[in-house]
Amino acid sequence: EINEKAPVKVLETNMYNFKIDLDTSGFGKYEQKNLSSYGTVIEAKIPKTLEFKPLSANIANPDFSRDPTGNCGVTDFDKFGRSELMHLAFLALDEYRQQKGDLPAVQDAAAAAELVKLAK
Repeated sequence: EINEKAPVKVLETNMYNFKIDLDTSGFGKYEQKNLSSYGTVIEAKIPKTLEFKPLSANIANPDFSRDPTGNCGVTDFDKFGRSELMHLAFLALDEYRQQKGDLPAVQDAAAAAELVKLAK
């Protein structure tokens, strides 16, 4: 009977059982086909639509609190403020690329100094 229903949210799980968000009191009695087989469950991945501000608006004024991962923009709680620093670093890197036509060379101290100057 449950197979004719839309996908159902699983509320709790443990090793051998789970609870679902569905009132099954009106369903008929479950009949096990044989002793070594139980019902089969298939995980259904339900698409979720995420909304974002336009890129131009986020570049000018990033809002790390609206991170779609739900971590409020913080993925490593030992490094608060890292998201903001990374944002500034990538803005500076993009500005460098636009000015020079290429990314800075590896271990180029002058390019690194210029990149830090752009970030400030």
